Amino acid sequence: MNKMVNAAAAGMRLGGIHTRIQAKLRYAATAAAAGVVAAVCMFVALLWFDIALWFYCAPRLGAANAALICGGAFVLVASIAVLIIVLTRPVAPRPVDNSAAANAVAANAIQELSGFVGEHKSTILIAAALAGLIFGLQPSRRP
Repeated sequence: MNKMVNAAAAGMRLGGIHTRIQAKLRYAATAAAAGVVAAVCMFVALLWFDIALWFYCAPRLGAANAALICGGAFVLVASIAVLIIVLTRPVAPRPVDNSAAANAVAANAIQELSGFVGEHKSTILIAAALAGLIFGLQPSRRP
């Protein structure tokens, strides 16, 4: 029973690695989406500033101010998107050599699982033989 609990605990420690990878992928997706928003808003802001420059050269000054305000609003939205990228960045743990820790966790899991399999070898072989008989008796469905 102790071997089975240790094997389950080792498997759960390996699940922690999966959680860290999932967090990094979630950050990458958020950063990509916010980056696209920032890029589009900056492009639109540059267009508005171009329009503002054209209107500034025109005799009417009122339209230039409106274009400058719209361009400034798009720059603000792009800045907020960049802030989202920076603020949602996962906090990096201390610079510890994680490869040694991951190797130790994997070695511990392998040792616990091999001990569990070695202790219950006959039960596993009987279960595998029964499963082979059950699945081997079903006729194949060929059209």
